[in-house]
Amino acid sequence: MSDTTVTANGDAIAVLAEMARRAAEPIVIGRDQAEMHSEHTMFHLDRHTGDLRTHRMPAPTRSHVFHQIGSFVEFVNNAHDGKHSSGMAERCGRMIILCGDSEATCFLDDEDRRDAVRLRFETTPVFDFLESHDCVAPRRQGDFVKLLRTTFAGALPSDLLGAVRRLEWTSGSSGHAELRQGKESLGKSIDAEVRGMSALPGSLTLRVQVFTLEDPLPDCPIECAMLLDVQDQTFAIHPLPMETADARSAAIAEVMRQLRADIEPDVPIYRADA
Repeated sequence: MSDTTVTANGDAIAVLAEMARRAAEPIVIGRDQAEMHSEHTMFHLDRHTGDLRTHRMPAPTRSHVFHQIGSFVEFVNNAHDGKHSSGMAERCGRMIILCGDSEATCFLDDEDRRDAVRLRFETTPVFDFLESHDCVAPRRQGDFVKLLRTTFAGALPSDLLGAVRRLEWTSGSSGHAELRQGKESLGKSIDAEVRGMSALPGSLTLRVQVFTLEDPLPDCPIECAMLLDVQDQTFAIHPLPMETADARSAAIAEVMRQLRADIEPDVPIYRADA
């Protein structure tokens, strides 16, 4: 029994030694094999028979994201011409671009939508602010001046900042009631008035960039109401209804115009979410 055990262990050791030796040997692939199986192929060596087996693997789907219109156009046109894969030239007739609110998506084959590249529409900080609830919050004069100098820098009428800075507030008692633009009387006892009100517009047009694309688009106008609370001595800016939505639509329309001008004419471009 002892001899049998020793013999079995010896055979096992010999097999393990042979497997280790063969595992350390380099895999030699002939030139014809390398050319035939050089792309998207997994090689498997059967250590028992020494046979080299190949398994064709599908190419990974594209998921590129662009932040520049020019780069997106260049990629789409090159894909259209078959420069990114050997089979793309035959599939170019099924290429399609959909422009949604947050990105433009190019499906390289509309029948197989896994392969796509995207042009991302990220909004600018000033546009985000105009769409937020924080925009309509009332602010004291110093905070409002800071807001105009930072968030709205470059988007304001040239004379607005100076007009806000020059406002002077007065308050006192009186024996009459009055309510009109720039002046309020409260219960016949307290008057609050702001001097320099005539220099402030009741509405203003901000001109802002909607998207942070590396290729700047034309500024979009956004009409806003400027509200002044005389008693609390606060200011607020309210975008008028649909102004921000219209600005986004105008920016996307401009992107689509540029894409249609520079991308191969047989690639359809639609305004739709992917």
